[in-house]
Amino acid sequence: MPVIFGVFGRKEVPQAEFVEKLKNLKSQMKVLNDYLKDKHFLVGENLTIADVVVAGQLTVLFQTVFDAGYRRAIPSLTDWFERIMSLPSVIRRMGHVRMTEKPFKAFDKNAKPEPVKAAAGKKTPAAKKDDEVDEDDLFGDDDDDAEAAKKAAMAAKAGAKKKKKEVIAMSLVMLEVKPVDDQTNLDDLAQRIYKNIT
Repeated sequence: MPVIFGVFGRKEVPQAEFVEKLKNLKSQMKVLNDYLKDKHFLVGENLTIADVVVAGQLTVLFQTVFDAGYRRAIPSLTDWFERIMSLPSVIRRMGHVRMTEKPFKAFDKNAKPEPVKAAAGKKTPAAKKDDEVDEDDLFGDDDDDAEAAKKAAMAAKAGAKKKKKEVIAMSLVMLEVKPVDDQTNLDDLAQRIYKNIT
């Protein structure tokens, strides 16, 4: 648990202790990996509660500290984990579990966040904001209101030109008529139905 607490900052874990605990955890995962060689499940040939419990405990680790490079070192464990997480019943409960590509480090409250780099050809959020007109701006200047009024007037004119044909809603009602017994005259019954029901 110190590794998970350290990743999420729930408990401040010194970097050296974090590395040591992670190394210990990874050595335990190698033991589990060796056990799972040539096996599909932990116990027997079918999914058991052991698979569910262990996979549930390892989910956060696969999502945070077991990166792609480390997963190549534990192929049997990784295959087993992916097999469990791809079962429809597990997906219904947990959703699709995505494993991390880069390992998380111990949370450092003094670290400064790295600036977000814009991808090539994409604008930064600040640049996008300058280019766009904020439609939810409740206290914008009057120029925006005048422009909005013009657009509304143009839309109303276009709507007046395109009057759609009115559609009359109709329903189809089916009645199932069953005679009380075999003595009922169905021809007389049909005439009464057509005469009385409109």
